[in-house]
Amino acid sequence: MRSFSSLFSIIWTIALIPGLQACAGPTDPADGRGALEKLSGPDRDPDFLSASEVYGPLLVRAGEFSAEARVRPWSAWWLPTRDTYLFRGASGRASPLEKYDEFTLRTRKLRTRAAQFEESHLYDPGASGWEGRCDAWSVASLMEREPAIPVTRAGITFGVGDLKALLVKKYESFQGRTIFGQRYNGDRLSVYDD
Repeated sequence: MRSFSSLFSIIWTIALIPGLQACAGPTDPADGRGALEKLSGPDRDPDFLSASEVYGPLLVRAGEFSAEARVRPWSAWWLPTRDTYLFRGASGRASPLEKYDEFTLRTRKLRTRAAQFEESHLYDPGASGWEGRCDAWSVASLMEREPAIPVTRAGITFGVGDLKALLVKKYESFQGRTIFGQRYNGDRLSVYDD
């Protein structure tokens, strides 16, 4: 099974090939490579330009380049807002937050109610299918090493899915991030090209 980053790279490459061919311009006599050209298009909402304000305009040079990120994001579930996985176990098994509550009780003698809070305040059975914790997952997958094996602590076994879910919850209210663009809500009034 391909990792998310490999799949993303393949999709990105396929999407860019026709666009890069169209961007190739006259060569720069100074270096013999393709000239730099700014990508242009119709006037866009200023919110779309915030990345350019921070990182500068997107420039494309004809040719072939290769790079690899130092950190590879790991795949996980986006933990939909309308799903009960985080707080209600199935088939007699405890959920990730139920395990967390039990762990804090056993190790710190502290009775937390993370599962109850999730159900009472964050769970929304009427939420759209796309609503979830994609942003927290993306930050967690870059900031934390990917859980690869189950871990047992204080007699409680946290599976890989439990560990990933708890890491995603850890970054749910992450501060200090910069978000570029606008949310696409899946309806025809949303900004599709973001």
